[in-house]
This record gives sequence, structure tokens and C-alpha cells, in this order.
Amino acid sequence: MYPLLQSLMQKTREIIQNIQLHLQLKQTFNPYALKLLSLLEELDRFVLRLLRRLHIPEVDVQEELSVIYRAADEIDEMFRMMQRTEPINITHQIGAIKQTLIDLIPFVVQFFGEQPSLYIITPSFQRLAKLWR
Repeated sequence: MYPLLQSLMQKTREIIQNIQLHLQLKQTFNPYALKLLSLLEELDRFVLRLLRRLHIPEVDVQEELSVIYRAADEIDEMFRMMQRTEPINITHQIGAIKQTLIDLIPFVVQFFGEQPSLYIITPSFQRLAKLWR
């Protein structure tokens, strides 16, 4: 689980840097890009918080995981909106974040059980992971 979360944090930070660099080079203001940056920073914060709390026994990390999956849903939506107004080549990086979160799902289900996982993992990620057939 740790390697997946560390990879997720690294990918998120790379995307943040790429968007910031793109906006600086273009010298443009794009509200979708700013919202996307905000969501990516939130994702990064909660992944870091989750990494810090995972090693503490009997600490509930459902909130962190839930925020991470919900932020990822919003990131995907905001990225699609931004692409229509400010094309930037981060499609593969966004896809890598989604794939990392899909790869994390079996750990979440194993750790919390099937029923509680329904409240942690968003329906779009449940569908992508083919979790409930």
C-alpha cells in the first residue's frame, strides 16, 4: 500500500508542476486550471496525511481515503473541462493517477471489508475496478 501511495503523491506533484509551468509559459489565466491545481493540492495533502497516519495502530483512515477518491473524481472532471479551453499534455499522468487508485482498491477492500468500502470508494472507481459485478 505504501509504494502505491508514494507513487500517487509523486505523480500528483509532477502534474502540479507541469500545470504551473504551462500557465507561466502561456501567461494565461484559466479558472479550470486553477481549480484543477487546487484539487491536486488537496489530493496531495490527503495522501501525505494518510501516509503519516497508516503506521499508527487503531487510527481510522476512512476519511482520508474517501477524500482521496472524491478528489480524484473531481480532478478527472475538471481536467476534461480544462482540456476544452487550455489543452495541456498531462493525459497520461492523469490516467496514471486513476490507475494507481484502481490498484489501491483491493487493499482498501481487504482492510475495511466490502460494505464499508462502498462508502470510501466512489462509484466511478468501483466501476473502473469492476469491484461489484
